[in-house]
Amino acid sequence: MIEGDDLHPAGNVEKMRRGEPLTDADRWPWLEALAQAARRGLAGPEGSEGLILTCSALRRVYRDFLREVMPGGLRFVFPIVSRDRLMERVTTRSHAYFPPELLASQLAAFEQPGAGEPDCLLVDGERYLDAVVEEVMAKLGRS
Repeated sequence: MIEGDDLHPAGNVEKMRRGEPLTDADRWPWLEALAQAARRGLAGPEGSEGLILTCSALRRVYRDFLREVMPGGLRFVFPIVSRDRLMERVTTRSHAYFPPELLASQLAAFEQPGAGEPDCLLVDGERYLDAVVEEVMAKLGRS
């Protein structure tokens, strides 16, 4: 498992700490770092079992980039969660640099996957994590 937040360049982290939303220009080096880390993880001894990479692939162009540079079999999982629940989660979690004020910019940038993205799984993210994981594993054909 790779936590995408751990791969943000220092400039992105500082920008978010100040409450400034990231731009596309800020996100591209991060997306490249995600792809490199995922390729290394898949090439490693545990890579044959697959890999989970957590990240906010907010826009179609970001997902298209990851599809292009990653090996086959890539799947995206999008938990569908209400704005109120997201705000509740962001304000109650401990995160080193993502203030709740940035949620609005994330939601504004988000492009929900459509019919042209069959590798995207939309799941009910309002439920407890165990239920979400169970649904995702079932949809991926794993137990």
